Amino acid sequence: MIIYNGASSLLDPRVVSRMRFGHAAKFLAPLAPLIKIGLATRRKGKTAMGRAMSHVLSVAMNKEFPNLEIEPANVRLSEGNLPNPTHIRIEREENVIKVSWEKTALGREVYADDEVIICAYDIPGKVAFRNTEPAERKDGCSNIELSDDKTDVSVHLYLMCHNRDKTKFSRSIYLGYL
Repeated sequence: MIIYNGASSLLDPRVVSRMRFGHAAKFLAPLAPLIKIGLATRRKGKTAMGRAMSHVLSVAMNKEFPNLEIEPANVRLSEGNLPNPTHIRIEREENVIKVSWEKTALGREVYADDEVIICAYDIPGKVAFRNTEPAERKDGCSNIELSDDKTDVSVHLYLMCHNRDKTKFSRSIYLGYL
């Protein structure tokens, strides 16, 4: 017997699955615009959000009911083999987050025109922000401006890259919580 919200009842595994699914969907909703480009697929019957949900449910979510928690570091926004920038540095001044990186990839400038996307996610506020201006790898830095009411709010940071045609992506990386 499971006790949930003070009431004892037997919970059907289907109910638990629906609750897990709903929790994952609420978590991913603010990230949907990035997921739709970063996990896009041409495979029949597959969607970007479906792939993200599958990853969260199988890798990023604590499976013990009723403590359904998602580990933000294990969430994936994009998938691919494009190299991510290296030597990433993060600075925050009130509501502006500056992310800088090494301009070359693997010691070469072949990927200089790749777009770098930075995402700041306020989970309790259910809002995600991305870099204010498009940034290319050769720029070496990008800023995210949070709304004025988020000056003292901690956010989770993610980074992903894509080529100019948005046909190749990097696997998104979690930059941390600040």
